[in-house]
Amino acid sequence: REGMRGWFRGLVPSLVNVPVFWSLYFPMYDGAKELLREGGYALPGPMEHVAGAVAAGAVCDVLTNPLWVLRTRLQTHNMYAAPGSGVRPLSVLECARGILRNEGWRAYYKGLGASLLGLSHVAIQFPLYENFKERARRRARDRRGEDELQMVEIMAAAMGAKAIASTLTYPHEVLRARLQYQVTPAAGAASGGGGGGAGARPYTGLLDAVRQILRQEGVAGMYRGLSLNLVRTLPAVAVTFTSYEQLVVWLPK
Repeated sequence: REGMRGWFRGLVPSLVNVPVFWSLYFPMYDGAKELLREGGYALPGPMEHVAGAVAAGAVCDVLTNPLWVLRTRLQTHNMYAAPGSGVRPLSVLECARGILRNEGWRAYYKGLGASLLGLSHVAIQFPLYENFKERARRRARDRRGEDELQMVEIMAAAMGAKAIASTLTYPHEVLRARLQYQVTPAAGAASGGGGGGAGARPYTGLLDAVRQILRQEGVAGMYRGLSLNLVRTLPAVAVTFTSYEQLVVWLPK
């Protein structure tokens, strides 16, 4: 129905959003922890990592949510269109203008509540990542007599923390995607969204989405796409975190 291009819908917003998100996130994460220490708010190691992760995540979620909405709308546009209907894919600009014209700027913040609920993800991921790194560092001292971690050790720590956090908090990803996918009923398909399946009642908010999914699909509905999500995100997080750690070491030199 869509050809090879169908596999790459929403790529442009992703290519913009991912580097923007992480280039903001890491400095904010380190900066938040530094502010806590300078302000005299001494927290135990794990709690400091949780506080830094949640603070940075909240700011980055607010700043980048519009791009996630664009990506979701582009990926799901005309999902229910009949074959041969003649409805063509939207460009990024067409989708962006359609959302703004037909639904208003608030539509760009659909799913933000679910994203903020997903701060539990980074609250788990980053303390685990720091813990895994420290364990790897202790092993490196015992085996190699050095503190510097090898790339494979950083990648293992990043992927392990991500896998655990994603599995525990994945429902927020489903909720965010469902809320971002649906268009305002009056706006229709012109905004670049898909709407919903036949007979589906639009979600009125986060709690209504939870109730509908659990009632219609059960708990399994909250974990749809988890395996594909792990296949997509684990290599990405390994590259992102390893690149950041290497830059932290190399740039001062």
